[in-house]
Amino acid sequence: MSESQIGGSTDIGSGVVLGLSVLDTAPTNTERVLVVLTDGKSNRGLGDPCQGHPLTAIPEVVVPADVSVFTVNVGADAKPEATDCIAKQQFSVDNFDQLNLVIEDLVLSICA
Repeated sequence: MSESQIGGSTDIGSGVVLGLSVLDTAPTNTERVLVVLTDGKSNRGLGDPCQGHPLTAIPEVVVPADVSVFTVNVGADAKPEATDCIAKQQFSVDNFDQLNLVIEDLVLSICA
């Protein structure tokens, strides 16, 4: 996705919208899964999907589109409540080095 970037800012809402737009191009007979990897602290853009702004309507977008959203919250100070209204399941790790600790459970949940 050319619109995403690495650089110290977090915009969960725009990331979710971008992911959903990419999934809209998938064939209709495929399972649609969005994995959101975040520190859970939006500090720019559209903000947190669950914190009282226009993206609070995201669940209505996700459910009809048959999209399952899984979130991986990274960091001891991550805020899972930033995505709990859209997440089918959430996983948490203290840092990026620990991602391998949740990958198997994430894959099993997606494939269940």
